[in-house]
Amino acid sequence: VSQAWRAAEELDFGVISLPWLNRVDGAWLAEVVGDEPVLCLDNHYTTGGQADAVLAAGVPCVKVGVETIPVCGTNDEVLRAHGLDAAGLVERVGALVRERTAP
Repeated sequence: VSQAWRAAEELDFGVISLPWLNRVDGAWLAEVVGDEPVLCLDNHYTTGGQADAVLAAGVPCVKVGVETIPVCGTNDEVLRAHGLDAAGLVERVGALVRERTAP
């Protein structure tokens, strides 16, 4: 979550931390985010993660997380290797935003 906060500060985005995995109040989340796009960040495989719970609750989202066999190392090394550190998130989210807003 700390990496998401750092990236959000640089991108001028908000962060909502959902510390529970299997319970998402879709109505509440939809009310909080309104028409804003939701990007779900998982520090593990995207399949079966928080994004799937958000989608199941009826809130559309974009999944970001580990998409290959996880590398070994310290937490910082692993997050960096998978583009889940603040710099990697700024790059990935920035690319998603540019892609969605391109004419």
